[in-house]
Amino acid sequence: WRPILARAHVAVLDGSDLRSTGELPSLEGGQLLVHNLTDGPQGPLSAPRARPSELLPGAGNLAVWPQVTTEVAPGEEGELIIRGPQVMKGYWNRPEETDNAIKDGWMHTGDLATVDDEGYFRIVGRKKDMINCSGLKVFPDEVDGVLMAHDEVLEAATIGVPDEKRGETVKSFIVRQPGSSLTAEQVEAYCRENLAAYKIPREIEFLAELPKSSVLKVLRRELHVAQLAKRGG
Repeated sequence: WRPILARAHVAVLDGSDLRSTGELPSLEGGQLLVHNLTDGPQGPLSAPRARPSELLPGAGNLAVWPQVTTEVAPGEEGELIIRGPQVMKGYWNRPEETDNAIKDGWMHTGDLATVDDEGYFRIVGRKKDMINCSGLKVFPDEVDGVLMAHDEVLEAATIGVPDEKRGETVKSFIVRQPGSSLTAEQVEAYCRENLAAYKIPREIEFLAELPKSSVLKVLRRELHVAQLAKRGG
């Protein structure tokens, strides 16, 4: 799709499809609040350049809520949270899920993000998908992006699997390009050149296809459940 976009001279705006926040959450007024898991708002940051509201008119606030008790620093990962009139009031007849998702008026999206020193947000992965390898964070989307940049990889999906020493270890499932004879050893060598050592998949499995939803979203959860079943977990 990249060559097509280049020839057409168009830009693609990638937005959230989180239905509980009114489709595309946007920012009104340029105020970004950096939050802390236990202490609440730490204060505003102003976005000095183009605001999201200039691209997607709407109302609300965005914030990064880190999993630590100190104020979030630029580049530090945290959970993206949203509030505004477009955010839902709660889940129908599901009070426990509502309490888990909405705290002090903020909707916790489950998306992990960073905010830079100019106030721009970047999604780095899903909280539930993050892999904890001996205390080090590995985001599957980053690993998948590197894998799918390989000429012989059609699709890739990475998950964390139980490991006695590391807690979790990285496992990647790969669909080869038609006619490819790509091996696990070749994939590992490629990853050593493009990923930090702790992010390199320790296990690689080739599949004919990846499990997907009706809208063609890769279902990592199905891969994870199948791996736990195989390992007796």
